Amino acid sequence: MRIDRRVAAAVTALALILGVTVVGNNASAGRIQVRFVCERGHRPSEHGMLEFDPADARWVERHRDDCVQRMAECFLESYVEKRKRREVTEAAS
Repeated sequence: MRIDRRVAAAVTALALILGVTVVGNNASAGRIQVRFVCERGHRPSEHGMLEFDPADARWVERHRDDCVQRMAECFLESYVEKRKRREVTEAAS
């Protein structure tokens, strides 16, 4: 697949790597940091941290690119669901 150069120039990243860290003493109430690395041309082009506050159900730090922000939101939703399932499984055993 070939990408038009004009389209590629408008895209923040052609690849995105995400990771999660929970900040605070209480893992269920602490803020969640989503660290990201955007890649273009097989090289890092941007990196940083977004932060979500589950107590207020809002993003404290958002990404300026809506596409990257939406991917971070989807990643966070998946992370939270997996964490809930793991906690239920551990409580049942």
